[in-house]
Amino acid sequence: MKSLSAITLAAGLTLSMAATAGPVTVNFEGLANNTAIGNYYNGGAGTNYGISFGANARAFVGGVTGTFTGEPAPGDTIMLWTSGNSTSASMTGGWTGSLSFYYAGTAALTVSVLDAAGTSLASSGSLAGVGGGNCGLGVALCHWNQYTIDFSGTASSVSFLGAAGLIGVDNVTFGSTGGGGNVPEPGSLALAGLALAVLGARALRKPA
Repeated sequence: MKSLSAITLAAGLTLSMAATAGPVTVNFEGLANNTAIGNYYNGGAGTNYGISFGANARAFVGGVTGTFTGEPAPGDTIMLWTSGNSTSASMTGGWTGSLSFYYAGTAALTVSVLDAAGTSLASSGSLAGVGGGNCGLGVALCHWNQYTIDFSGTASSVSFLGAAGLIGVDNVTFGSTGGGGNVPEPGSLALAGLALAVLGARALRKPA
């Protein structure tokens, strides 16, 4: 009976973790200037959130490039895509509730949240670009805005559509701080599952 109680407790802990997991924000700090983001947040040098970015998504550091300023805290690194008319990011296991991000650009941006089948759950619509006026000599991006997309269901990826090199994105938050919440990180669920497996094995070995 004690083993069974322990299993019940562990199961409750797993469900609690799923209900209370917080949002995940990536800000691209730590990446060198003009480097591919790729799997930096998916087993790379950054925190492993299970998040991968498209091959054309690159990190740029403001103090090095000098083409943007006023980027949101905590640092001076942002994401741009340098080829094609879009880039994307995906999260293993997905997330729920919302997607939030900061953007600045001289061209229009459309952001779409997609499920595992590639079906759009929600979209920002066309967010108008803002010219580089009053940004300073040689600075194109300085007018940053925050935008949040709320949606129902479980999202698997996000698409950023707009002209290459003319739009910057920063502080991308996967998941909601409100009712939606975030799908727990795969590592957290794996640890809880391992605990349940161990307790179950012990219960089977002991007489009732």
